[in-house]
Amino acid sequence: MTHEEKKRWVKENLPVCSRVASAFADVFGEGVKMVFASENGYRFGKPGKEGISLSETVVGSMRERAKP
Repeated sequence: MTHEEKKRWVKENLPVCSRVASAFADVFGEGVKMVFASENGYRFGKPGKEGISLSETVVGSMRERAKP
């Protein structure tokens, strides 16, 4: 699977995670990458040893941005 095919799969199957990763990249630069995600029964990558709880996460609106 090519990099573009992987990106398309993530966008289609993990839409919220994809939007969050995109928002992080907008703020912190393109070097930021998603290493683990879980949504809609799909999993991507492996969680860290300690993991992270939702209470430790601050996330803004999940609404899609209007396309220019």
